[in-house]
Amino acid sequence: MGCAEAQEPPAPPPIVLVSLDTFRADRLGSLGNPDGLTPSLDRLAGESVTFAHAYSQATVTAPSHASLFTSRYPSEQNVGGHKPNLTAGQATLAEVLGAYGWGSAAFVAGGALAPEMGIGRGFDTWESAIDFGSLWHTGPMALDWLDAHGDDTPWLLFVHGYDAHVPYLKPTPYGYAHADAAAVGVGQDAVRTNTERILDGRMYPDMNGMSSAQDDEVRPREAAARARLAAAAEAQG
Repeated sequence: MGCAEAQEPPAPPPIVLVSLDTFRADRLGSLGNPDGLTPSLDRLAGESVTFAHAYSQATVTAPSHASLFTSRYPSEQNVGGHKPNLTAGQATLAEVLGAYGWGSAAFVAGGALAPEMGIGRGFDTWESAIDFGSLWHTGPMALDWLDAHGDDTPWLLFVHGYDAHVPYLKPTPYGYAHADAAAVGVGQDAVRTNTERILDGRMYPDMNGMSSAQDDEVRPREAAARARLAAAAEAQG
């Protein structure tokens, strides 16, 4: 019998990792939520292999992502709460892939993943769009990078946004949409102090200004309240 002709192995596919910080699995329609919150993600899940039991290793952003990129538990990391820097000597995903010739880039929404936090060790590019921003900010940056590097395989691309992080905890139109509108208490006031910058497709440059606008609204989900918030956004430029 003749020997089969040797074939070149196929080129490894690119890896795109998107982090929706901080998303609850029980809000996904593909995992049984009936509220229709995630139609695009549900369509993607219907075309993909999904994991029904995947667990974050921490309840805050920095150590959770440190574990994601190192496969180490938070207890093994030099990352607690919002303290910077990974533990020295622990290889990251980007470093391992880089050793095999992979390129890498990350476009993150600041905060606990700002460059000075050190979570991006090993990435060729780690850019922060704006503190506590959105995929509204980081998505276009990632697409621009893809336009320039999409043919340069293999590569790892990480995209991050805080879109689901705060709005569902606070009395914005999003927060009230799936919560008890009659709920009151200290917690309702406390979460007003940390506000996302994106609402109804508008960016609020002044987070405090947006919080102040919402403090004046008893039920921001109402049409009149949303119109006043939109006017506040326009006034802020």
